Amino acid sequence: MKLQEIAERLGGTVEGDGSLEITGVNGMELAEQGQITFLAEKKFKDKLKTCNASAVIVQKALETDKAQIVHPAPALAFAKLLADFHPEPRPQPGIDDRASIAEGVQFGKDVTIGPFVALGKDVVIGDNTVLHPGVVVHEGCHIGNNAILFANVTLYRNSVIGNHVILHAGVVIGTDGFGTQADNTPLNDGTDTDGDGACNTGDSDDDNDGVLDGSDSEPLNANVCGVDSDADTCDDCTSGTLDVANDGPDAD
Repeated sequence: MKLQEIAERLGGTVEGDGSLEITGVNGMELAEQGQITFLAEKKFKDKLKTCNASAVIVQKALETDKAQIVHPAPALAFAKLLADFHPEPRPQPGIDDRASIAEGVQFGKDVTIGPFVALGKDVVIGDNTVLHPGVVVHEGCHIGNNAILFANVTLYRNSVIGNHVILHAGVVIGTDGFGTQADNTPLNDGTDTDGDGACNTGDSDDDNDGVLDGSDSEPLNANVCGVDSDADTCDDCTSGTLDVANDGPDAD
């Protein structure tokens, strides 16, 4: 590929011989004759003196014997160029017989569904999208056009993936997020020992015996408070209620 052609593809301008044939891309330390590299920061400028690359992508034109492509973002331009010289291999479109496909799944044009992919009900797959082996897509998910989901990606139900998205192996989308939060509502906590409408998680007196849990020897037992207010050797709750005057035998 000619250096001028590369510059046009990247949206840069050539300084030097635009007819130079570029055969590959590489970092400064490994670049060889015929290859193009990039200079991300000025502090690496001296490395160009020992670099064997035939051309370099720079942010501003430099005094060097190498041909240059001037681009406002050399690292980004280099990344795009990598994709041109080393494109990601794409499997042939088609649906593998070993895939599990539920009812209502919609496929776009030229999709690739690898072996052991599992698609739930009403999943939508866009055009040219690739699902590699072991991908699991739960019901109601939508995946856009030109997306790539590598091996063992999991989408929980109703997840939405846009166009041109790449999800690398093992990614999980749609799980619980936003951290954890205690739910103190009586309808959802599952445990309200004393039936006072406050769940144990947010209730400072779980057995409603009048003694805070921190001072109660048995915070889930209303008959035991661990308190003897009148010093009669009887727990204030011995009688089954918080009644200091009638808590059982009165030793004093």
